[in-house]
Amino acid sequence: MNETVTDSAPDPAPDSAPDSASDNDSSREARAALFRAHATARFRLDTAEAARLAATLRPEHRMGHLLFQVCLFAQVVFDEYGTAPDPGDLAELTETLHRKHYPKDRNFTAIKAEAMIRAVCDESLLLTEIPQAEQPGYMWAVMNELVRPDATDADLAERFEVAEEVGPDLLKQAFEQTIAAPVKEASA
Repeated sequence: MNETVTDSAPDPAPDSAPDSASDNDSSREARAALFRAHATARFRLDTAEAARLAATLRPEHRMGHLLFQVCLFAQVVFDEYGTAPDPGDLAELTETLHRKHYPKDRNFTAIKAEAMIRAVCDESLLLTEIPQAEQPGYMWAVMNELVRPDATDADLAERFEVAEEVGPDLLKQAFEQTIAAPVKEASA
């Protein structure tokens, strides 16, 4: 996926750790602003700005950034398809993504983009079929297809707020369905 902006970058020099609750809050707000600015650049198809912002992500913020992207992706998917996408709609999107991306990038596999959608719609096992390093590229291919680049700042801000609000619930649900879930006995 050559044209995809990567969300990893060399580690920047560390700065001092926050020394008070207000510093921690301002640091959290600065991180949220960076994540939103990066997503805005991606939605606006500004690859240079997206790459510049990605390069400023500190190593300790990468997990938070990935989780923000996953929550944003889930929010976009749920807005478009609900929690149970119609197979015909998915097939149409998959074909559109194939036509748009495959001629330029022979490594792009549109079915992986479809699998990302299905993964957030209760088929999470499909995530194991897509290398983690490829997942953000497929998420952004889908989001860029479903959200117009001329979406208003207010529309994007609303999407970001929803993604930030559902993030903790999504993490709790994922934790409960995986790590904290009771082990099922194999049937004989």
